[in-house]
Amino acid sequence: MSHYPINLNLTAKKTVVIGGGRVASRRIASLVQANADVTVVSPQVSQAVYPFIRNRQITWHQKVFEPEDIIDAFIVIAATNDRAVNRKIAESAGSHQLVNVASQPELGNFEFPAVLNRGRLTISVSTSGASPILARKIRDSLSKKYDETYDAYLEFLFTCRQRLKESSISLKHKNKILHELLDPKFHDPRMQEKVTAAFDSFINQYPEEPFA
Repeated sequence: MSHYPINLNLTAKKTVVIGGGRVASRRIASLVQANADVTVVSPQVSQAVYPFIRNRQITWHQKVFEPEDIIDAFIVIAATNDRAVNRKIAESAGSHQLVNVASQPELGNFEFPAVLNRGRLTISVSTSGASPILARKIRDSLSKKYDETYDAYLEFLFTCRQRLKESSISLKHKNKILHELLDPKFHDPRMQEKVTAAFDSFINQYPEEPFA
């Protein structure tokens, strides 16, 4: 099976999770973090789901699944412990909907990768269903290299890029400076602060090459 990797903006997108157990709770947590509009359909939910209900971060329909539950959903996630119900959910979804079936990925049209988030940095690892355990192991290995300091570093790079976009220097010159900012020395918070405070002086250190 071939997969095409994309990053989705799920803000306010209708997402329906059918099921309330361990797998469903993990999906719910990640979807809430992504600011999706999450509805859970399940007769019962695990303790891990209750905080989202109390905080009104999700809508819970305490009932068994019916095809009408997913008519207007952008994403449908079948995460029950009943394979027959999961199959029914997949079969009820339209061709225009994104469908994930936790225990039977072949019934859906997308899978969840193992994800590492560091602020604006998102690293996704997938084995196309061959070994989710290996995907998580690779993600955990990458987390040691791309640690929590990358959150601030990405914000720094974003700020610099925005300020460069507003400047009048040439595109070639802007790209040259953006590449310079990838030097490991700029990972130092003190250097980031120095550059941010005197940005114009910083970019003047890299004179624009004259036209040949």
